[in-house]
Amino acid sequence: MPNDPSSQRKPAGPDDYALNRNAIRWLAQLPEEVRPLELGRKYPRIVNTIATKWVDFVDCPRYLDSLQMDDRRGGRQGFSFEIVQEIGKLREYFDSLYQSGKDLQKKSSGADK
Repeated sequence: MPNDPSSQRKPAGPDDYALNRNAIRWLAQLPEEVRPLELGRKYPRIVNTIATKWVDFVDCPRYLDSLQMDDRRGGRQGFSFEIVQEIGKLREYFDSLYQSGKDLQKKSSGADK
């Protein structure tokens, strides 16, 4: 099938099937109420990616947004309500942590003038 999205995926690697050390450390550092445990159980690849991007206050929110708003074609089912809630809580927490980073970015670009 030429339009099959799965044909465009990169080959699966070890990080697709289990949480890596970096992700486990990252999860342990998060407040318990925002830890995306179900996301990690069902989609370890996604949690591994979030853990890697977490310190990037530009790329991480983009990635989290892409998880919440799927603009790909193919009629995908999407995440369960529980997973959607976990991603939303994580995004809110990220925004609360990096609000000062956004303020710094505005100042350096002259947006506050």
